[in-house]
Amino acid sequence: MRRLVYVALSVLILGAVFLPTHQDFTAKADAEGERLAMFCKPAVVRIVDGAVGTIVFQPPGYQGQSYNVSALALGSGFFISANGYIATNAHVVSTTHDGEDKAKQALFYQMVEQIAKQLGKDPRSLNANFINQYSQFQSFKLIHHVFIPDGSSFPFEIKQYGAPTGESQDQGKDVAIIKIEVKN
Repeated sequence: MRRLVYVALSVLILGAVFLPTHQDFTAKADAEGERLAMFCKPAVVRIVDGAVGTIVFQPPGYQGQSYNVSALALGSGFFISANGYIATNAHVVSTTHDGEDKAKQALFYQMVEQIAKQLGKDPRSLNANFINQYSQFQSFKLIHHVFIPDGSSFPFEIKQYGAPTGESQDQGKDVAIIKIEVKN
């Protein structure tokens, strides 16, 4: 065992001695598009918006069953100012815009789909009013976060919202401006 430790340590030391030393890594971009992408990449962010929860369904005469449900939207955006303003598509942040009641409704329909799958039925064939009457949220959480390139996560608030395409009579603009508390 001791011999194995000495051999491993010797290999590590020899490897460190013979590894070539490098100057700082500098990415090179040959094409104009590559240079533009490398310059812009730090401004691009990942956005997660939606809700998660657990709903207990307990019809009369049956033991209750818990259902873990989620309705999440993932998208991207980009910084438009150094003080945390971000442009994105409105449909990416629509759960936060529409509010808690709509989010709970989306989670309820996720549960109905899970029940239908268990029963081997079409979800539309189930009595949603009956299921709703004997259902209760055990937990519920809205999620609205922006992940910046360094991996940090920040909650956002919507500053401006243009309806997603197809939701309004003027077909919407599908643009939203959100803000996180970060500087530079």
